[in-house]
Amino acid sequence: MTAGSLADRAVSSSKPKFLKLPKFFKKNNVQNNDIKCKGKTLSITHLTIPLTFKQNLNEKRFLVAAKQLINREERLFSVKQDGVGSNKSRVEEEEDDEERLRKDSEDLFKAVWYTVENTFEVQTEKEKEALKQAVLVLQQEDEQDRRWQGVGEKERPLWRPLCCRKTHGSLLQNMVERRMDEAMPDSSVGIQSSIQKEIIGKGKRLKEDLLHVAKHVRCCYPEDNVCQLYATLYHQAFSTKLREIADFGLSDEDCEYVLQWVKYTKLGTREWLKNSENVCTELLDGLNEHILNFTKLDKTCLKELLSQLHKEVLAEYVRKTMKKKIKLTDEKKQEQAAKALRDNSQKIQALFSEAGSNLDDLREILPKLAEVLTLKDPQFIALEIVKLSRDYPDFSEAHACAWLYLKANLSTSDQKNIKKTFSEFREPDLLDGQDRDQDQEQDPLYSSRNFFSKVLLN
Repeated sequence: MTAGSLADRAVSSSKPKFLKLPKFFKKNNVQNNDIKCKGKTLSITHLTIPLTFKQNLNEKRFLVAAKQLINREERLFSVKQDGVGSNKSRVEEEEDDEERLRKDSEDLFKAVWYTVENTFEVQTEKEKEALKQAVLVLQQEDEQDRRWQGVGEKERPLWRPLCCRKTHGSLLQNMVERRMDEAMPDSSVGIQSSIQKEIIGKGKRLKEDLLHVAKHVRCCYPEDNVCQLYATLYHQAFSTKLREIADFGLSDEDCEYVLQWVKYTKLGTREWLKNSENVCTELLDGLNEHILNFTKLDKTCLKELLSQLHKEVLAEYVRKTMKKKIKLTDEKKQEQAAKALRDNSQKIQALFSEAGSNLDDLREILPKLAEVLTLKDPQFIALEIVKLSRDYPDFSEAHACAWLYLKANLSTSDQKNIKKTFSEFREPDLLDGQDRDQDQEQDPLYSSRNFFSKVLLN
């Protein structure tokens, strides 16, 4: 546009109109910015200038900055795909080159990941908006990854796919583990044991961080259940730390305290058969006290945390039962053990359902295991074991052998035949189960079908 045409437009319009600009455009008020044309002096005010990539990045407008890079990426690689020879003029006009684009992308993600890493410092609306912008960038980049699918490696950017979701998940896991490691022991008066102080300190860190997520972080993840994600990560990290403490060697008092937190049920000892009801009642009373400590959490966050805790408690119950420390040598003891399993299943289910767990189908696991203990015919036992693997695709041969060990009155040949039947019929059912649950298995809290992956026997 020439200076003359600009002057004509300014003179002919007594009331110039300006379009409403998006947020990433910045108004620079240039007062008395004179332009001389044909002997006349014209004054142009409110000259609008779009923000550059660097300006958007500095102002933490990550989403717009990322979109600017995507536009540059597509322009640059469309030229490369068309060929330099046939589009020489376009190449000459193109301001970006691949190395500069790569450097700007590195600067963007350095800022994005730094913002995510500071999640637990977020409190103000400005900080929340920055985190939300970072999260939206990850979603936008995942979509851009999908757009490049099917394009040859030489024709697409070397940095595609970025796999931001995977990086984000790993980053959050590392953050949670680091925060649990750095949790200071509790200094409450009256607690003498360093073990108990350490456990309480980590428990408080878990509670405080989940409250922070519910209050300040959830709104920054508009399309994700971030409460569930953090609840799962913290519970896994906390359980790991408790297992490390338990394996270290403890005094009787510390051992009892750790058992309340880790949810050991003492079912792996002969004491279980003698006093199963009292042990379970004592355990559940202790669990109920700990659950009450989390009642101030956001309802959605609390529900997901309790569901994860529900599964962990039941998994630990089954794991201890399979530790090969007891043998049920006759039918009477097997019936007694089966009854204890069913009774305790009802108590555990009642506690967690009332507290808010949404994993109602966990109620079927212990009764199904109890059924194996009551059966006498080896062929029926084999069929029931196969049925377990169909209902729970991760019910492995190791799990089957560990459970059969409890039935000490089975002959060696009977056990061998049962294992053979299990091996022959398990694989088709497993594959079928995987096909049916391909989508659901992405959610670790979806159902009980992935339950036995938590029952670690090594």
